[in-house]
Amino acid sequence: MKKIVSYSLVALLLLSSCNKDISAPVPNSFPTPTGQSIGDIINTDANYSLLKHALTRAGLLTAVTNKNSVFTLFAPSNAAFTASGIPSTAVIDAVPLAQLTAILSYHLIPGQKVSSAGITTTFPNVQMPTGLIFPAPNTNPLARFSIFPSRRGSAAWANNIPVTAADIAVANGVMHQVAAIVAPPTKLLLDTIKNDPDLDYLEAALVRADSGLSTTSAPSFQYYLGNAAIAPGANFTVFAPNNAAFQALIYFLVYQQVFALTGSAATADAQANGAVAAGPAFLATNNVTTALVRGVVAYHVLTQRAFAVNFPGTATNYPTFVNASIPAHPGVAVSSTITGGFATGLSVKGVGNPSAASAIPTAAGVDRPAINGVFYKINQVLLPQ
Repeated sequence: MKKIVSYSLVALLLLSSCNKDISAPVPNSFPTPTGQSIGDIINTDANYSLLKHALTRAGLLTAVTNKNSVFTLFAPSNAAFTASGIPSTAVIDAVPLAQLTAILSYHLIPGQKVSSAGITTTFPNVQMPTGLIFPAPNTNPLARFSIFPSRRGSAAWANNIPVTAADIAVANGVMHQVAAIVAPPTKLLLDTIKNDPDLDYLEAALVRADSGLSTTSAPSFQYYLGNAAIAPGANFTVFAPNNAAFQALIYFLVYQQVFALTGSAATADAQANGAVAAGPAFLATNNVTTALVRGVVAYHVLTQRAFAVNFPGTATNYPTFVNASIPAHPGVAVSSTITGGFATGLSVKGVGNPSAASAIPTAAGVDRPAINGVFYKINQVLLPQ
């Protein structure tokens, strides 16, 4: 027994001695990068005086000055602020602080240095999480609004805003000067469609297409385009025919059908005008089938987010939702026109259309960004066959 106790004491002493020999861990030491930080450049370059004022007011200038952090900043110059309707510090001060902070956070990609060489030229464009967190009902701090850098040759964009000076070297990342403020989207695609009175027929078409389906789950189009829970990961492009486009198609189809049956142009014209007079409710009648309306709606949706600058200058085919059921379908042919770095036109043609539809521009251009995608208001209904 004494020997056992002795051996135990020896083992304990040896173990204790070994533990004393283990050194405490020493944290790795990383040198602070040298050179100017993003904040240093903004502080000293008069070309960014409005951005400096905005970042200071939002409390973000200190963060982008820290050389131990890494950021990619799409930096609006004073000219970019002015082009976006914000020509002075007084106008910046009039913007609600929460809105200003959200706008600026959307220009920042935290934790990543994204040089122009790292931006692909292939379709679709790159998706990068910004510093702007999705609002309620989201509770995940990692769910963030994305910005979409893209490149074509030597030209680059952030969403649909041209980069005017790329790869400005800084100690804590990289800066890309942009031609205008890159505004974060505020509404879902479905909300935007519902709130536009010029898209009443499209709204009615979405409802008819989802007839018999739950709108809170797939494969409902209203779920895809309007569910906030899936919005952080959703990317759609919608070609949205306006009311006049649907009215023209309804008139043509009814006139063609009635004239074939009666041979009377007057009767065909009267009934076609009556169908148009029925308004969007016509799409809920037995004159059209749910399958037909669903097929037409599917033909107007791409399953990737594409700004006009991401489409080539010559018509190129892209798959739509129709390709999920008909893989060999040629899709829609899309082309864009770019002037001075901004997309000034977009054309899209369906297989059954004799001519291409054109995107109807706003003062800001042809793109209409949404949280879960982008849409283009067009002047024709696209026909898949």
